[in-house]
Amino acid sequence: MNEQRLKIFAPAKINLHLEVLGKGPHGLHRLQSIMQSIDLGDELLVECSEIQSSGGSVVAGLPQIEFTCSDPELPTDENNLVVRAARAWLAASGKNWVLRLHLDKRIHIAAGLGGGSSDAAALLLALQQLAGPSALPEDALGALAFELGSDVPFCLPGGTALVTGEGEDVRPCPSLPAYPLLLCMVHKKSSTAEAYAALDQERAGLRPLPFSLASLTSTLKADPQEFAELYVNDFLELQLAAHPDELPLLEAIQQSESFYANLSGSGPTYFALFTEEQSRDETLDLLEQKFRGVEFRKASLLPHGPQFLPV
Repeated sequence: MNEQRLKIFAPAKINLHLEVLGKGPHGLHRLQSIMQSIDLGDELLVECSEIQSSGGSVVAGLPQIEFTCSDPELPTDENNLVVRAARAWLAASGKNWVLRLHLDKRIHIAAGLGGGSSDAAALLLALQQLAGPSALPEDALGALAFELGSDVPFCLPGGTALVTGEGEDVRPCPSLPAYPLLLCMVHKKSSTAEAYAALDQERAGLRPLPFSLASLTSTLKADPQEFAELYVNDFLELQLAAHPDELPLLEAIQQSESFYANLSGSGPTYFALFTEEQSRDETLDLLEQKFRGVEFRKASLLPHGPQFLPV
């Protein structure tokens, strides 16, 4: 193949609802979650070419994957999920490609917004596009995504979805309106593994499901004011217990004109949904004056996952 270039947008996600159950057969925690893409995202540039052969054998010493990132804090070796995704896809497809990848990082790292998972999903979709007719079958791609992480299967289609099992069961839901969104990012990083371990210490064994899947998805079609009556995040109490200084922020959000506010993922990012941009913007002005150490960002809900961009 001649060198090909693609650019793809990798949207962040929030968890409208997140229940953590006992561990499943793969050793990961079973979830019952409603995940939602948002229009804050990273951009990934993918440049691809075939490794040239000489005398019927591949020229030695050519790197298969070169990865760079705009954020110097992010590792660019095998510790990065994008690199692992590229390595896994090349192995599964048998492609003999050189990849040059550059990530323009805009989603905060370790913030509960699924940035790494979305970047990996976007990379997989880009490689599928480059492969054309020889792309991996859909079931093989889904299995590969699940091996990379429990959020990656959702990040492939994105939008609004009910996610169950250990993250591998993704059921698309009707798209929500593009509700204005306010992200409230405290300047701490959250370890997902440590958060799950802390949750395990708080309770033993399987927890009975407080809500049926039918009731969760039916609420999406109802009055948005009902979100707060049904949706929960099992990490919220742990987050506030570990960081009680964040409680005034959450209370201020909940007392605003937001119809629903919660923690995303295992934290530490809080979010608030509004029906009108004006209400969101007025709340932002008030919160910025009161909480100087918090970074606020405006966004909105997105009905899709990764999208290709002009190069």
